[in-house]
Amino acid sequence: MAPIAEFATGTYSTSLNINGKLNEHMEPNLNTMTGSGKLSTDAVVINSFGPLLKVAETLKLDQFKQLKVQNVNFSYSIENGRAFVKPFDVNLVGIPTTVNGSTGFDQTIDYTLAMNIPTSKLPGAATSAIGGLISSANSKGANLSMAENVKLNLKMGGTVTKPTVSTDLKETAGNLINSVKDKVKEEINQKKEELENKAKEEADRLKKEAEAKANAEKERLKKEAEEKVKAEKERLKKEAEKKAKDAVKGLFK
Repeated sequence: MAPIAEFATGTYSTSLNINGKLNEHMEPNLNTMTGSGKLSTDAVVINSFGPLLKVAETLKLDQFKQLKVQNVNFSYSIENGRAFVKPFDVNLVGIPTTVNGSTGFDQTIDYTLAMNIPTSKLPGAATSAIGGLISSANSKGANLSMAENVKLNLKMGGTVTKPTVSTDLKETAGNLINSVKDKVKEEINQKKEELENKAKEEADRLKKEAEAKANAEKERLKKEAEEKVKAEKERLKKEAEKKAKDAVKGLFK
């Protein structure tokens, strides 16, 4: 059921409920087995396990050849001759990974390792593909660079003794495109905010200028009116003084 156990060192806890038929030799008929269980371990070291050696080769990460796995806790079900592992999260050589898939009693494997992998650890093909997408986006006016982490799916197939590992770049590309969209949207919003702020600043400046001009004109008109009133007072005063003088002169005559 668990061919990886042969290559593992450590301790684990498990619970298992299973039902099935026996053959004529009173041995379990694996294809008839059904059941479910849970497994947990604080720390297990997996050394030279074929599928993980293939992962090490694909990702160019030798740490997978002797892999230390900590804090694993997952559930599984058994049906139609396969053990199906429910998705669980684990940290593999510093890479957050979600594991999902199944192992057949015939030793076939079908797993997906959904990794949030640092771009510095990406295989060359993935790096080139992502670099191409970024270059294409930048040629259209974006200003993007390679993210520190990228989601990458590793597909594990074949058998335990003859495993196959391939990289699925669809989700990686999709996430990158979404990142590009988010980045462009962010840049557009930022430009929009900058333009709005500039427009507001310009409006405030023009308003202040208009207010200053209006106040200056108001002061000018006020001063002009005051000067006219003052001049008119002086004129009337002089006119009154002249009339008074003329009146006095008339009396003396």
